[in-house]
Formats: sequence, structure tokens, C-alpha cells
Amino acid sequence: MSSLAPTATDHCAMVLAADPRVAVARRIVNAYVVGNMAGTVIQIPVPLLDLAVSAGFQLAMLHALADTFGVPFEKTWVVASLGSLISSAVPSAAAHLVAGSLMRVIPVGAVINFGVQAGLIGASTYALGQVFIQHFSRGGTFRDFAQRGADAHYARHFADGERVAATVRVGLA
Repeated sequence: MSSLAPTATDHCAMVLAADPRVAVARRIVNAYVVGNMAGTVIQIPVPLLDLAVSAGFQLAMLHALADTFGVPFEKTWVVASLGSLISSAVPSAAAHLVAGSLMRVIPVGAVINFGVQAGLIGASTYALGQVFIQHFSRGGTFRDFAQRGADAHYARHFADGERVAATVRVGLA
């Protein structure tokens, strides 16, 4: 057997690369990563309100991705998928986001926390977008989204998203 034989992962990558909607979807995700991170610059003094604003950015991103792939946007299914995926896939990141939001009431905490929270929000937005690009490109909808299996995919893309967010953060500073 040749070691050059394509793997299932290679095949998936080729299918994604061949779909012009994927390139559009990736640009959408990148724009929302930047926008969501830039939104953390606004110092919202009410704890947890900043996370609600971030979740709104992510919902808008999912709506744009759904439109790109012709998938009906059903808010009830979307919110359920979003919340369970993020909280279960990277629980430590979710805990840091909540703690960071609460730190905003302390003036020094807001300054210290800015870079960390912006990075986590950017990574989360990136990972979420990548998970749904893959799901939608395979013909999936919000109704048939299965969290099982998506957790590992989200966690893998979260790590990639941290690198993307670090690059964006340098540009925002």
C-alpha cells in the first residue's frame, strides 16, 4: 500500500475546498471573529452583559452561515446547539469568560482581563464557525446537529482559534 493514498480526512478537506460556499463561509467567520473581539474593547459595566453581546454576534454569524448554505435559521434549535456545544466542549474557557465578565466591575480587573477575554471570545467564535461550516457543507441543518462528535471538533478548532485570535488581538491593540 502506498503511504500517499488519501485518507478520509484528506477526502473531507478536498470536498470542503471544492465547495465555493465554504470560502464565503470562512470569510464570514473571520469577519465575525474580528467584530466580536473588537466588541470586547467596549467596557460594558454590567457583568455578563458583555457575554450576551458576544452570544448575539455568534448568533448573527450562524445566521449568515445558514444563509450561505441555504439552511433555515431556527432560533430555538440554534440557541440550544450553541449553548450546549460551547459549555461542554471547553468548560474551562466558558468559566474564564464568566469570571472575566465579572472582573469588569473592578477597574484594574477590566484592564487585565481585556486581552484574555478577547482571545477566548475570538477563539470561541472561530471554533463555532468552523464546526457549522463543516456541518452545513455536509447537508446538515440546525435540527440534525448532534453535539456528540462536534465537541472534539469544536475543541480542536478552539485551539486553532486561539492562534487566530492572537493575530487579531495584535491588530486591535
